[in-house]
Amino acid sequence: MLRCVRNLFPCVCIILVFAFLFLGTPTHAADLNASVGINPSLTLTLPTSDLNLSLNPATTTFGYKDLPISISTNNETGYIMTVTTADDNTNLVNTSDSSVVLETLPTLAGGYTDSTFVVNKWGYKNGLSNNYFPFTSGATVLENSTYTNEDSTTLRFASKIDYMQEEGTYSTTFSFNLVVNPTVTYMQDMSPSLCTSTPTTVIDKRDNKEYTVTRLADGQCWMTSDLNLAGGTTLNADTSDVPTDNYYALPASSATGFSSDTVPYVYNTGNETTNQADCTSTQPCNSYYSWLAATAGGKDASGTAVTGSGYNAAYSVCPKGWRLPTATTSNAPAYTSPNWKTGDLYKLATAYGANLESQHYQNSAVFLNNAGPGTTPNFLLAGGYSGSTFRNGGSHGNYWSSSSLSSSEAHLLTFNSSYIYSANYSSRRDGYPVRCILKETMQDFGNTDAKTTMVTNASRTLTDSRDGQEYTVKKLGDGNVWMTKDLAIGCNGTAASYGGSRIARTLTSADTNISSTWDTSTATNLSTLGDSLITPGMECDSTRGAWYNYAAVTAGTITGASNNTNATEDICPKGWRLPTGPEQSNLATLIGSSPSSYAPVTKPIYSNKTTAGYADWWSSTASDATKRYTIYYYNNASLVYYSNDGRHFGFYVRCIAK
Repeated sequence: MLRCVRNLFPCVCIILVFAFLFLGTPTHAADLNASVGINPSLTLTLPTSDLNLSLNPATTTFGYKDLPISISTNNETGYIMTVTTADDNTNLVNTSDSSVVLETLPTLAGGYTDSTFVVNKWGYKNGLSNNYFPFTSGATVLENSTYTNEDSTTLRFASKIDYMQEEGTYSTTFSFNLVVNPTVTYMQDMSPSLCTSTPTTVIDKRDNKEYTVTRLADGQCWMTSDLNLAGGTTLNADTSDVPTDNYYALPASSATGFSSDTVPYVYNTGNETTNQADCTSTQPCNSYYSWLAATAGGKDASGTAVTGSGYNAAYSVCPKGWRLPTATTSNAPAYTSPNWKTGDLYKLATAYGANLESQHYQNSAVFLNNAGPGTTPNFLLAGGYSGSTFRNGGSHGNYWSSSSLSSSEAHLLTFNSSYIYSANYSSRRDGYPVRCILKETMQDFGNTDAKTTMVTNASRTLTDSRDGQEYTVKKLGDGNVWMTKDLAIGCNGTAASYGGSRIARTLTSADTNISSTWDTSTATNLSTLGDSLITPGMECDSTRGAWYNYAAVTAGTITGASNNTNATEDICPKGWRLPTGPEQSNLATLIGSSPSSYAPVTKPIYSNKTTAGYADWWSSTASDATKRYTIYYYNNASLVYYSNDGRHFGFYVRCIAK
């Protein structure tokens, strides 16, 4: 250390001692000149551990020293570097003589250059600035929003001294704090495990706009701000909810339109808000889409226009991995009981207090109060467009579903201070906002801790990644998460429909609860199979699911005239399995007389090429060499545990989460 001795060589010595600290997980502390790598890598290089600046107070003297800095990182969102001092002190302290009151050299106020520097002050600037900055502990010195092989800059530390400043050694220690920026979460790449009850900020890859997403009370992951994708955008399979590139081009944004049921319309208002106060009777919110624009053309998976009542469009304007909510999934009018109860909007509305048991609407403000503006769901009273006229801003909330009512009308969520409709309808030409739901797969769910975090009777809609079929699942009173819709793998349906005919599906250990590959095409039609215990057999039901004999339901692993082995492999999605006999028995005991939470439906079964009027579901547990335990629903009354069903029967499958 340079010591200034009074009466010999009058001087002021400024010693700036540097250290650096990496912040993150884990945190590293190291001496200057060392390069410390973390994952993602982040490296800071400083060529010296201190700077000495010696000034003569006998005359007014200005001086400076430069500190070159180099940073590199492979983190895709870059880094930020700040500088702090102990106790956040902004003064340099005279440490020359401990017997006298210590004097300080304060930082300047800022905005000064080399020629205008204030006397008896100190400051710093980086190589990108002409002006010196006042030192503030924690100030950002350097930052970058992307990876870099090397970012370089020079920090210049300076002071101007005259005779009024006591000579001595003034010093402090700076800590350079370097941390990687948080990784961007893109909607298109979002894992279901990242969606929690706390709003998360995500980015749409298509235009880099930010949205909040939240797991709402219905158990599903929703956007909690309105979609704002611009008109004129072409929807491609890698970023949008469409099957191929160049699948659909949104029309250009226009404030005049919304006048034809067969022409799509978009209007981006420029009012990018999540605040209801910005939505008034004369000021529209965000963006408005006609139904054809919201559904990327309003077609099913085969490319046929959706016009029937209760049918759902297969695709949407949502980001890839997301979809529009449904008002019904039963391929029947939403007004016919209980079809509206199968839709996402029903689940949402009831989760926030609406009573929609006997009809699809309620004369109540309960949804507005619990899920409207200012709440976590933050559904806005954004109004809508009819022709070129904006209506009901600040008084009505309207959000499109994927569900069709007719060739000219479609379903939507509507609410205000007087009512809530989970299956309202409007002309397809009208313009309303869009909120999307994350497409969570059965396979995703089975690989997370969702089973333990779900509350009893909470439900979700999940997609089977093998064929795109959607299933509702619910945590029942026994603590297990059960499918409450029958499996239909091997049938030709989409997310909107089971389909009544067979289709070959190759099942693998990557997506199915099996150890090797199995092809559904190896199964024979049950109607021609007879009593075989060896050959896998199945039939498809156009509205309810599929019938499987036991050889098929176990992917060919349980066959033969005599087999007492409990099934360990089956055609359930990966992360799911057949329930055991004891699990079925326990469920029947708990909810047998009031089975509505299981959503059973009386259906025919295949038995010796004939049908019978009750529903029956397989377990993994052997009863004897030719029989398995099952649970069945009889006479629309109760679930009953049974122990004597032959493996040749054609029964249904409902899986439980592992």
